[in-house]
Amino acid sequence: MKDEDKTKAELRKELKFSKEELEKGLFKNIAEQKQTEQFILKNWDRHKEIFAYINKGITIYEAIENGKDFVIKDLNPAAEKFDHLKKEILLGKSILKELPESIHFNLFKTLQKIYKTGKSKKLTLFLNSTQQKNKVRREHYFCKLSSGEIVTVFDDISEKKQVKKELKDSEEYLKMLFNYAPDAYYVNDLKGHFVDGNLAAEKLTGYKKEELIGKNFLELKVLSDKDMHKAQESLSKNVMGSVTGPEEYVIIRKDKSTVTVEICNYPVKIKGDIYLLSIARDITERKQAEEMLHQYEHIVSSSSDMLALLDSSFHYLAANNAYVEAFKLTPEQLIGKTVVKVFGEENFNKVIRPRADRCLSGEEVNYQDWFNFPAYGQRYMDITYYPYFSRDNKVVGFVVNGRNITERKQAEEKLKKTLSATIETISKIVEVKDPYTSGHQRQVSQLAISIAREMDLSLDKIEGIRIASLIHDIGKIGVPTEILSKPTQLSDIEFSLIKEHSQIGYNVLKSNDFSHPIAQIILQHHERLDGSGYPQGLKGKDILIEACIIGVADVVEAMSSHRPYRPALGIDAALEEITQNKGILYDSEVVEACLKLFKEKGFKFE
Repeated sequence: MKDEDKTKAELRKELKFSKEELEKGLFKNIAEQKQTEQFILKNWDRHKEIFAYINKGITIYEAIENGKDFVIKDLNPAAEKFDHLKKEILLGKSILKELPESIHFNLFKTLQKIYKTGKSKKLTLFLNSTQQKNKVRREHYFCKLSSGEIVTVFDDISEKKQVKKELKDSEEYLKMLFNYAPDAYYVNDLKGHFVDGNLAAEKLTGYKKEELIGKNFLELKVLSDKDMHKAQESLSKNVMGSVTGPEEYVIIRKDKSTVTVEICNYPVKIKGDIYLLSIARDITERKQAEEMLHQYEHIVSSSSDMLALLDSSFHYLAANNAYVEAFKLTPEQLIGKTVVKVFGEENFNKVIRPRADRCLSGEEVNYQDWFNFPAYGQRYMDITYYPYFSRDNKVVGFVVNGRNITERKQAEEKLKKTLSATIETISKIVEVKDPYTSGHQRQVSQLAISIAREMDLSLDKIEGIRIASLIHDIGKIGVPTEILSKPTQLSDIEFSLIKEHSQIGYNVLKSNDFSHPIAQIILQHHERLDGSGYPQGLKGKDILIEACIIGVADVVEAMSSHRPYRPALGIDAALEEITQNKGILYDSEVVEACLKLFKEKGFKFE
């Protein structure tokens, strides 16, 4: 017997079933062929012996020069047959430099794309035959391995009907289909003893095939008492020749964890004996989703907040009345749709997708924004995305909670306008008290806000800096005017009175209910990192970052402007001062942001 015939006979013997019996019983429907082929691609090294006898061409390409070219690393006999070239000629050959252009040039761009993206791809190519003048039509399946190599499984489909017949007659192919089918396949005798199974069966139960053979489900205790009774009833029907299922069972795995499955049982005749083929499909995630939806509907149906549950593909699974009414839809019209269909592609990509992706990675995401609803028009919404976790702690979807805060937003805007007017009035009062520093607070505010933005601080902190900087010298209303406007150098006593303005400003504002720590910022804006500042001598991180920013802006503006007791020193002197004392008196990050504004972005006081 030839070696090839001997190997095929061994494979048939290992499979235990004849070709005709397999066709009648196990593989009447081979609709999962494509999924099996994809699994084959990823298991080349492990199953190389089997692949030597399959009638599909299989070639492994290895990238060189980071994907600028590819060489053939290995191929099976079928690939030699299709290309009409011997393996010895093809191995190690460069596609672009050493192989006939008519054979492989059309594959090159596809190999590059697979190499760069790492994604599997199916496509049909027309290649010039080396033996015929016409082109040969081939169907390819590409897959990038973890090592960076690319495997392609291909087949000539010019004679499609003939190829299908050959595939059907291939016992090797049927064995691989059995082994690598995504559902679990079990073969049992009519007493429930395990005879054979595929890889999915091992994965589902946690037991190796060797641990299962010869044992029945009673010995293995893979079913609960309740499901055991159901399984025995089903087996009784199977013995009488009836097909049962799909029926739902909870499988107790080897590690005592559980999975929920749907099982169909088919009596099949093999070599004159009746066996039972059981096909089990894992429906654990589906059951969890059903339970989640049931609980969700009870909790949120009457909520005034807009609530919706979505899966990881952005399809709506459930929504409460408030949500569907806002879009003038019924639940039936919304469920199953994608967010893109409801909000539009632009809103989805710019607003929703970035935050939803963060949520699907496990983060709780909150933001506020204006939305235009068909039922209500413009509404300002407080939106929170909550990740939804499965029992095994994987994020399988997310819940969107939308609360209408339009009235609150409008009230805040009104209050903000009133507050701005009040702050502006206070600022002018200070300027009247100290006319020589007219515009000082406004310019400090301008620079401080720019520094805060350059540091990418939150909008909330920037608003606090804006308010505090506009009135940071409010305490000067408690300093004698003759000291503020003295045209000569101040004495130590006079300067000590000037230094009181931080504390006075704090005392004036501390009882006001600002939404920001305005009084504390004003109190600290003359503090320095080394503790040499006033009035408290704070150091380092004890000083608010807002106060650090206003402190730098105050120094730069004051040095570059005219004062009663000296002419303006200029912006260069001011920048030199903060540069020399960066990290000593002034926060380093604040100084760097300030220098960047002036030296790179052309900042100027208005």
